[in-house]
Parts: sequence; structure tokens; C-alpha cells
Amino acid sequence: MHDAPAADDLLLTARAALLDELLPKLPVESHYTARMVAHAMGIAAREARAAPLPDALHDELAALAGVARDTPASDVANALADRLRAGAFDADAAQRARLHAALVAWTATRVLVNDARAAAPTAPRPG
Repeated sequence: MHDAPAADDLLLTARAALLDELLPKLPVESHYTARMVAHAMGIAAREARAAPLPDALHDELAALAGVARDTPASDVANALADRLRAGAFDADAAQRARLHAALVAWTATRVLVNDARAAAPTAPRPG
């Protein structure tokens, strides 16, 4: 039985080929675009590798957004942004504190996807 490579591995292999083999052969004026594509491929690979948003956090964000628990994460984000713009949390300090805690947790999960340095394991320091 042959296992197909995972999406994140395919993206990282293609990214390496783009940067190591193709980029040096491209005209200089195309380097920025190629690096931008490589960066997007890295983000997509980390997104494919990332664990899904924990159910409890998704449920909390959905509740704050005023949508059903089974609402897709992108729709939860849009609904939450709409409520923020409308000032839904302005008058209630407890709701603001709850929102703040949920947004900090959500941001921490997103940093691991969007920042390769945050996602990379760190080597122990000597000493």
C-alpha cells in the first residue's frame, strides 16, 4: 500500500523547489512575486498541518458572535467583527473581558499558522 504525501509536505516541497531551483533562473523583476508565492505556500502548509480550533474556543467565539455553534470559523469571525463594529461589547465589562480572553486564545492559535518562526520548534540553549 502506498501512502500519498500529505498536503503540507507537498506544499513545502513545491516551495523549496520554487525558492531553490526556479527563483535563481527567474528574471530579477520576478523575484518579489516568486517570494510572495513561496510565503503563501508556507502559510498554506502550516494551515494544513495546524490542529483545528479547539471546540471549546470555537463555541465561545460563536456564542460571543451570536451565531450557532456549527457555524464555520470564517463566518464566526465575520459575525464577531460585525458585532464589534456595532459596539455590542462597549457597555458590558464582563462581556469585554470574556471577548478579550477568547480573542487572545484565538490569536495564539493563528500565530502558529501565520508566523513560521512561531511554528518552528526551538532548539534548547546550551548552558
